[in-house]
Amino acid sequence: MFSGSSSTEAASLYARYRAPTGLVVRDNPLRYVLEVANTVFLGDQRGLLGFNNLTSVGAGIEFDSSKYKAVIARTRIVARYAFGDNVRGFAIGLAVSF
Repeated sequence: MFSGSSSTEAASLYARYRAPTGLVVRDNPLRYVLEVANTVFLGDQRGLLGFNNLTSVGAGIEFDSSKYKAVIARTRIVARYAFGDNVRGFAIGLAVSF
């Protein structure tokens, strides 16, 4: 049998800004989206993966379909770049709101 403990503490800050582009898609405004996030790892996680913090910045677009009787009210596609000490990466995310 194994026994032990660990501390999984982190502090995070996240912000998203959405605004109309001036374009209209299916009678609804097309929005642009800007995101920024930062996480600082604390406790036993600090430095475990080779970095102490992780920052990401992103930009994308959001389609609004709330005017129609659909299950999905909004669809958002965002490209994000993440970076920190010894780490870099890129991701594309798809999100929907119900």
